[in-house]
Amino acid sequence: MADKKSRQSAGSTAGRRTRPSHRDELLEAALRLFAAHGVKNTTIRDITGAVGVTEAALYRHWPSKQALAEELIEQASAELTERLREAEENAPTPETKLAALIDELFTYYEQDRDRFDLVVHVAHLDPSMVENRSSRPSTVVLPVLREGIRTRVFRKTKPELALALIIGAVARTTQLRRMGVIKGSAANSRRTIREMALRALRA
Repeated sequence: MADKKSRQSAGSTAGRRTRPSHRDELLEAALRLFAAHGVKNTTIRDITGAVGVTEAALYRHWPSKQALAEELIEQASAELTERLREAEENAPTPETKLAALIDELFTYYEQDRDRFDLVVHVAHLDPSMVENRSSRPSTVVLPVLREGIRTRVFRKTKPELALALIIGAVARTTQLRRMGVIKGSAANSRRTIREMALRALRA
């Protein structure tokens, strides 16, 4: 009898261990909703409803919606930052580096639109979500711009303004493509923005 109870207890414990966590599902649901509607306009109930769990299930993993959003933004920002770093490291000049960075921004959008929107659009609506983070795309792009300005490859201007020009152009282009305002191939849009940005920055 004791052996039977022990086996039942062990089986119950094993079942609890192998029970799938809703954490990943909640992350994916929150990512989609934050990218589409923003963090402020998305509620805990929206996220848990999309997964089909109670709000308590979310609070088992994060103390607040803000903490969940910060985790997602940190992950996506770190991923994009690393991809930008890899894209520019083998380019020989500030101009070719910047071209590679613009191409990678478009590539990231095409491969993962929700994470692109989260980093490029949503996070920057609330500065507290991006300040003091080491993994930021700007930490890769700004040094390239500063080097280009210092060596007079790029015109003399504030690097932050040049960064705004580039990120703004890529972000708006991706929005207009998604809305169907800009048609044609993605490659053509990428090439056009790259050429226009470089032309605007050349000394």
